[in-house]
Amino acid sequence: MRPLLRTSQPQSAHARPGAAQTASRAVALADELRNPHRPLYVLPDRAAEPGRAFDFSSAERDGLLGRAADPIVTRALARYIGSNDPAASRVLGVFIDSQQHRVRPLARAPQTPLLETCGRHFDLQEIYDDLNDRYFAGTISARITWGQRCGKPRRRNSIKMGSYSVEERLIRVHRSLDRAFVPRYFVEWIVYHEMLHQVHQAELVNGRRQFHTPAFLADEARFEHYQRARAWERAHLDEILTY
Repeated sequence: MRPLLRTSQPQSAHARPGAAQTASRAVALADELRNPHRPLYVLPDRAAEPGRAFDFSSAERDGLLGRAADPIVTRALARYIGSNDPAASRVLGVFIDSQQHRVRPLARAPQTPLLETCGRHFDLQEIYDDLNDRYFAGTISARITWGQRCGKPRRRNSIKMGSYSVEERLIRVHRSLDRAFVPRYFVEWIVYHEMLHQVHQAELVNGRRQFHTPAFLADEARFEHYQRARAWERAHLDEILTY
């Protein structure tokens, strides 16, 4: 069963709209339902996912329910607005599910992350540019930044030393590597590894996405200090994990 839809701000008994207000909102939303020219939208991380809140204020603004509703849906909409009726919520849920072929997410405004390339000991942009020239003939097009600042140093169980976001074309390097005892060639290896993700696409193997394919690993081994960097990592893992 589809979980009940909930408003983003549950109303108290004293805050429920009166009959006139309910009727007015129902008529307005019914017009949205019957409009054959308005596209159907869902809010990211809300109505598109079962169990997430259904934002009716946004629904009214953006035409969430779209077109072609029958009187049963219109009445359910009025009951849901007026009293948060659970049965009406289920009717609306079935209607939304039936319109999934017309659903498309609202476009999100692009967010530009704050880039910080110059650390205390290493300049990531300089390292990236050098690797791009030496190994990729300048063909890699990505941005690079240090990751979030760390809190009070302590021994951790794991660390993601680098990451690459395909959508953002952004490489992030963990700040644990911006320390005096870390050699430059090790930071270069991490950056080189993440740059390779723009060259090699993930493959589907036994139903799972495989990012480090044999071809990826073969290219990674071309890094000048590959064996040296791996040996250093094994010898200093405890120090790297304390940040």
